[in-house]
Amino acid sequence: MPSVLQRLDSAIADRSLVQIERGGFDARDRIVHGYPLATGDDLVLLSILSDRIDLDGYEVIRIRDITSCELDFPRKDFYQKALELKGEVPTPVLALDLSSIAALLDSAQRQFPLLVIHRERAVPGECEVGRLKLTSDEAFAIRYIDPSAQWADDSEHYRYADVTRVGFGDEYAKTLALVARVAV
Repeated sequence: MPSVLQRLDSAIADRSLVQIERGGFDARDRIVHGYPLATGDDLVLLSILSDRIDLDGYEVIRIRDITSCELDFPRKDFYQKALELKGEVPTPVLALDLSSIAALLDSAQRQFPLLVIHRERAVPGECEVGRLKLTSDEAFAIRYIDPSAQWADDSEHYRYADVTRVGFGDEYAKTLALVARVAV
């Protein structure tokens, strides 16, 4: 039976939509649909299929958190046909460093105005949205943006090791950045 990484690599080569399950996470965050675009040693970049059945930004998740990666799953043909009819195709992200969470955050911030950082094991159901303001070898701090696009300095430091998922380029983050007038 192929490993998760082998399935991801196969889907990348075939430009195929996958269903990923991440056991042990909240139900709403457990199943992810998307197109794998690239892998690193421990990370995979996905073009995310939204509930609206369109491609809505990107997420990077840890490969070790993936309990299954299905190449065939219910409604796949429907999703693919809908995306095709809408003219939606996954677009690669250039110059994204998947070698570590620290490298990912730095490289993603250079291309996208806001990052959505999840630490699902430490704080399920919560995320930090903003821009990096301070980094070290083990941790980072962010300039936080709230749901009304108001900036606040977050005095907390977060460990890279606690980050389970990072999103960017989705409509929500783009809208916050637009209202807050954030540019890359």
